[in-house]
Amino acid sequence: MKSTQELPDWKEPASLEEAETQAFALWEEIQSIQLQLADPNRIGENKQRLSVPEYLTWQHRAKYALTMKIRAYRYLKQWIKDRRVMSHEHPISCDAPTLETVYACIRNLLTVETEELLKLYGTQKQQQAYRDLKTQLPNTSLTTGLELKWPQ
Repeated sequence: MKSTQELPDWKEPASLEEAETQAFALWEEIQSIQLQLADPNRIGENKQRLSVPEYLTWQHRAKYALTMKIRAYRYLKQWIKDRRVMSHEHPISCDAPTLETVYACIRNLLTVETEELLKLYGTQKQQQAYRDLKTQLPNTSLTTGLELKWPQ
């Protein structure tokens, strides 16, 4: 998946609901562009059919816009999928923060961020090493044998 730096006007959603709203809006924009591209009789601002060079220029720009919208949509869908998986793996209760809850939050954050960074910038060897480590240590805990000392 491409980096979000290549997507114009990309803003990371603040919540799953916001992401779903953005995805729906993007899907509507994609459908609108596709519908316009399907019409070979594109009408210009002067209410006349575009000339061939004007049409080709417009078509090129529309295809570029469509490509950017599709990239943003795919990235957004992956973002939604990652957050849903994360919330299903480790549902977090907001009642009382326990050490287990804090640990689950940290582990989720590190896992998602590490996987995303490796996808974007990691070499094949680094990605394979991370997958190997993940399969070797599926049920271990960072808190095993760890003595926590709280500041007084």
